Amino acid sequence: MTRITSGRKASSAATEVEDKWGLFVVLGAGLLIAGCVASINFFATTLVSILYIAAVMFAGGLMQLAHAIANRGWKKRLLGVVSGLFFIAASGFIVLDPILSEMSVTLAAGVLLVGAGALRIIAGFGERGRTGWIWIVLSGSLTLAAGLIIVVTWPAGSLWLIGFLLSTDLIFQGGSFLVFGLALRNRDAQGAGRQTV
Repeated sequence: MTRITSGRKASSAATEVEDKWGLFVVLGAGLLIAGCVASINFFATTLVSILYIAAVMFAGGLMQLAHAIANRGWKKRLLGVVSGLFFIAASGFIVLDPILSEMSVTLAAGVLLVGAGALRIIAGFGERGRTGWIWIVLSGSLTLAAGLIIVVTWPAGSLWLIGFLLSTDLIFQGGSFLVFGLALRNRDAQGAGRQTV
């Protein structure tokens, strides 16, 4: 009884994924376009990435300050104000010396890409029964390799490497989602053809 129920659940989940093939295609196309735009100038892409991090940290610091002001009690308020000011100060340091910040962020990004690539490989092998699963594994492998390249070439490649690898990852990730979505569409179309016969 458990096998039949779990089989039906798996079949239902598989059908649900196949019905949403268009979302994979749109996601893939969007990532491909973003990767192509980012590949125009790797140094600029790296610099924009670092300044984006600074802007997010600044916004986070402002939100923490606003939350601290809304708190009751001086201990909570003081803790929130200090935390918010640290975030704002950190964003200021990034803006004042983005090159040094790039070097630090480059190393952290390399480590995170290694983790993201490994997880994408695991996810791809989890879809092993489906058409196009190998593209997800390939995308994860490239992300893993990108992370390892960053870690190995640090700090010399910090000025352009984040931009190059971000562009490359976006292009391959977009391509893999696009191909996976089209494979799901073909499989969905074949399944619909069998049902009407």
